[in-house]
Amino acid sequence: MKFIITSFAIIATLSHSIHMAQAALPPGYEDQLYCPPDNCEIYTNPFGYVGALSSFYKCYNPSTGKTTDGVWTGSLTNVTAPEGWIEPEQCTAEEYSECNTDADCSIESSYIGGREVGNNIVTINGSCECYASSYYHPFNPCGNDECPMCGPACEDMVATCIVGTGDTGGTCTLTYSSDDDDISEAPTPAPTNKKIDCRSDYYVQFFDDVVYTYSDDGLTVKTWSPLYDDFDKKVVIGEYSSVDTIIPTSKGGYTCQQSSFVGTQFESGWYANQVNAFGICSSTGPKSVWEGDAAVSGGLGRYKDSTGMLRWQCSSKSCDIVVETCVPVNSSVQLYDEGDDDDVAYAMM
Repeated sequence: MKFIITSFAIIATLSHSIHMAQAALPPGYEDQLYCPPDNCEIYTNPFGYVGALSSFYKCYNPSTGKTTDGVWTGSLTNVTAPEGWIEPEQCTAEEYSECNTDADCSIESSYIGGREVGNNIVTINGSCECYASSYYHPFNPCGNDECPMCGPACEDMVATCIVGTGDTGGTCTLTYSSDDDDISEAPTPAPTNKKIDCRSDYYVQFFDDVVYTYSDDGLTVKTWSPLYDDFDKKVVIGEYSSVDTIIPTSKGGYTCQQSSFVGTQFESGWYANQVNAFGICSSTGPKSVWEGDAAVSGGLGRYKDSTGMLRWQCSSKSCDIVVETCVPVNSSVQLYDEGDDDDVAYAMM
């Protein structure tokens, strides 16, 4: 079972001795943390849970920026630290700090689990979780994979910065807000360049509509097709185009680079919403491209000032295109406007 710590409990997590009283494991099981050489110790708690010390105290290498699990020893266990591992000092704020004020922390929500695209929705085999993310050290609950964003927004939660003691850094975590919390009187520092509004748009492309143009050697593939908002193929809501460059490798295989475009809401001779993406694609050789994973940087309309990913994946008869984008706080763009007739977004932050 997961628990969210209260505002009072947050203060208690600032030291090992006090946090030990909240730990799920009794003394003797997690008495001392050991880390690899050149690592220091950090405290991180993006979900705002309470539990075992090993869930929150981690090893951090300031040189590589990598966070790893340590080895915990205790008087009631037979665990021993690997040879050469050290009892780490706490990281200084200069070495690691997630925040200085609450403005450096934001509430995010993601589906934590697998994903499957189909039937005009993004079906997630997992759960929608809220967590706090740091502007300086963004938290990804899915590790090296991309987490699909989800809703609803976490209205009853607040992203809070636990300010470090001494020369240690701060930590972003979640707390529940309540009617008794007078958070309206708290000063709200102006954050900069933080993602605060995100959307995910789903489109369908059918093979019998696609127009392909190939170079003589088949290593450049240009694609154009109309886009639909569902599998009934009733309403064309935009267009997709891409240029895929297939590159032979020295080992006999192929790599692929992709430049792609999505435009929707055609008005006065052009698309009001446009997004371009650049990334990689999959190929087995000349004239063969079936999926892509590209980074979004800017656009027009709802995609102005946005960053994110454009994913394109094909089955036997059609392709699914998902555009996931976020807009920074200083943008004038409102991602969700009433009356978006081509709005097929499934999630809102």
